[in-house]
Parts: sequence; structure tokens; C-alpha cells
Amino acid sequence: MSDSKALKASRKASRPENASGLNPDIGSAQNDWNYSSGIRIFHFGDGHPPPLTATGFLPMPPDRQLAGCVCQAARALLDVTQAWLWKHAQVSRKTINDFENGYAHPKAALNLRLRRALERAGAQFIYGENIVGVIVYRTRTMPDEPAISATSERDVNHNSLKL
Repeated sequence: MSDSKALKASRKASRPENASGLNPDIGSAQNDWNYSSGIRIFHFGDGHPPPLTATGFLPMPPDRQLAGCVCQAARALLDVTQAWLWKHAQVSRKTINDFENGYAHPKAALNLRLRRALERAGAQFIYGENIVGVIVYRTRTMPDEPAISATSERDVNHNSLKL
């Protein structure tokens, strides 16, 4: 047996495995995860974006307005509709649609209402040099607690999402 084969065999023998063949220390991707993370980053400028390890980003300051593409990305990661956002931010559907599609730029007060509604649902907005984005962390959905969806009419709160 070659040295590399012997090394691989010894590594495999030293790893505990369960009946599925997965290392129990790592866990089953299907059954043992508790959180999922979604991230969408928009890069500005003409050059190729740097690797994320070289990109520094911070939480977006509370008074900074969102871009329409970031609003739309946050909705997608949260799995909520424009109707949900309209209801929770008290901004018209047309304003939301025009904003997300780049046809309009709402006044600061409306923009911040959109942002606050998305933040209450769990969106975290980030920015950095030549980037802006959104991150959403979600817990595993329990069978008796459906995730927010396009057809869901229930209010978003910390008890229902367990964020």
C-alpha cells in the first residue's frame, strides 16, 4: 500500500461515522442544521469585484437609505411579497414596485419606513467601499410554524420567526 493510501485509510478509520456514513461531529446537512444564511451583495464600479476575504463591510448606518435593488433582494431573502411590505411599511405598492425597478426614488422618510419594516422581519443591511448588501439569518422552520411566504398573511415578529 502506498504512503498516501495508508494515510487516507488511517484518517478514515479515525473519523467516527454514523449509519449514514456522515461524521457526527460535522452533522447531517439534512437534519442537524439550525440556521440558514442568505446574503446578496451588490458591487459598484467597473472592475471585477474583489474576493469577499478582501472586502470589508460593516452594518449600514441607521439613517442610510436603501437602493431599490437591495430592497428587492431583502424581500427575496425574507420570502415576503411587495404586498407584505406595503402593509408593514405603509407605502403604496406602486411606490415599492417603481423603487425596486429603478423608476423612482422615494423620499427619505418613505425609504426608511421600507428599511425598518425589512429590518423588523430580520434583514441586516451592510455596506463598504463599493459594496452594499443584505444578510438574512433564519432558523429552521418548525413543522407547526410555516416560514413567511408569498401566501402568508400573518405578521412578522420575533416569536413567529425565532430570529
